[in-house]
Amino acid sequence: MEKKGQFYLIAVFVIISIISGLVYTYNYARVSEDNIDLNALAEEINYETGELINNRIFAGKNRNEIADEIRKIIVYYDEVYLNTRLKIFYGDESQAFIIDNVNVNIAVPNNGKIEDNLGGNTYEVDIRDKNYYIVLLNEKDGERDFIIK
Repeated sequence: MEKKGQFYLIAVFVIISIISGLVYTYNYARVSEDNIDLNALAEEINYETGELINNRIFAGKNRNEIADEIRKIIVYYDEVYLNTRLKIFYGDESQAFIIDNVNVNIAVPNNGKIEDNLGGNTYEVDIRDKNYYIVLLNEKDGERDFIIK
């Protein structure tokens, strides 16, 4: 009994596997900066930050350590979304942190409110309402989209 048919069948599977791998590699693409849904991005960052804060509080971390961990989230998103700038406020009425990709600044809220600047826009958040806020700015082709969440 000759087994030429089995050999050809195995060869076809190998060739199909190689071609499929090449097609996958060719079609792999990075997310385009032109197609950013800023609301969806803000929701994603909001979720990630909330989960981080809850997990770190549960693990017994102090506010300074949590603020440093939040800065790592900001650094990640700044590397992935190049035209987007991000700040996160974290704290309460007695002490708050203004966190960006470089610094973790401590601020004392005035009547529960903190004011800061991002990209020439001044904004104010009321830290009494919730313990963190996300400020997201996207600049592309002279247009600016600004979200506080």
